[in-house]
Amino acid sequence: MLENAIIMHNGYGIKDPQEYEPVPVEDECGVEVFYGDEILVSPNGSVVLKENAVEYLTNVLGYTIRKAGE
Repeated sequence: MLENAIIMHNGYGIKDPQEYEPVPVEDECGVEVFYGDEILVSPNGSVVLKENAVEYLTNVLGYTIRKAGE
């Protein structure tokens, strides 16, 4: 079968928006991450949303929140 490089996967010369839609992924706290969200990526590849960083540090890694000097 011959393939034409101009023809897209959907058989037409136009892009199908659903064909390139990113699949949602969950961060370490179980919240969906979408295109454009600010994320923190650990060296081992774990992903945490920026707004979930404190929750991740306290609940998953076991950090405690205290006031300095107390």
